[in-house]
Amino acid sequence: MPAQHSVSKSSPTLLKADERNAVIGITVLFMALYGLGWWIEGPVATVPALAVALGLLAALVLAVMRRLRTVLAEQLQQSQSLLFLNKHLSNNQPLPVFDSAALLPDAAATLVGLISTRKPRLIVELGSGTSTLIAALCLRQLGCGRLISLEHDPRYSESTRDQLRLHGLEAFAEVVDAPLVPQTVNGRSHRWYDPGALNGIDAQVDLLIVDGPPRNVQSLARYPALPLLIGRLSAAALVFVDDTNRSDEREMVHRWQADFPGFSVTRSAVGEGSTIFERRPGSVAGTASGKPDDCRGN
Repeated sequence: MPAQHSVSKSSPTLLKADERNAVIGITVLFMALYGLGWWIEGPVATVPALAVALGLLAALVLAVMRRLRTVLAEQLQQSQSLLFLNKHLSNNQPLPVFDSAALLPDAAATLVGLISTRKPRLIVELGSGTSTLIAALCLRQLGCGRLISLEHDPRYSESTRDQLRLHGLEAFAEVVDAPLVPQTVNGRSHRWYDPGALNGIDAQVDLLIVDGPPRNVQSLARYPALPLLIGRLSAAALVFVDDTNRSDEREMVHRWQADFPGFSVTRSAVGEGSTIFERRPGSVAGTASGKPDDCRGN
């Protein structure tokens, strides 16, 4: 039976905060000019005030229409991504709700495509949740590969473990409790996952999924991922980063590009945005090929 997918996303915001303030400002301005004109010169003097207010209102309506077209295009993209997921994931249990706090369908579809084509032997994920299930379902369909998800919040880790058990994915994925501990990266202190959580894992990481820690931990909360794990990545590793339409993640991607020029970068601006870093062939000393270390032979 195909996987059943659901999307729960807050109603699209057609007016940003500054635009809502503009509506209030236009209303107040109109009332003030209208009242002042009436008081000074009578009804005729209110015509300029009405013209100004209508002009500003027309500009605001045009802005809302442009926003509406953008929102409709994004919703279409999400719907198409859901159809892709329904076609490519076989599962008897419904998946958790997709929402803006988790992986959205477009990012999930991108992740499915990466795993299905590259067939990674080892996936390490930072921050568990819907992405854990999506990746584990892909690995089960491939019949090989392993996912290790680091999670600092015991509530999320236990919830994700419950979902993995519900979907029968324990053989392909596990959630490891990894509290946030102080780390120094490029001279700056960060609270990041305890690196001891990966002790005993000798295999190289073919796919790194960066979806944590949450941004409320500190500014650039996810920046340490590549600097601290670069030595664990395979010669043809991929790094998948979610939420890269947000300011912190945009800055992080910019810094990673400057710090690690051996990666090519592909961006998607749809939904919450995602970015893929891929190691260029021969960018790692001592490697003769950029071919992925996949599990095709298993």
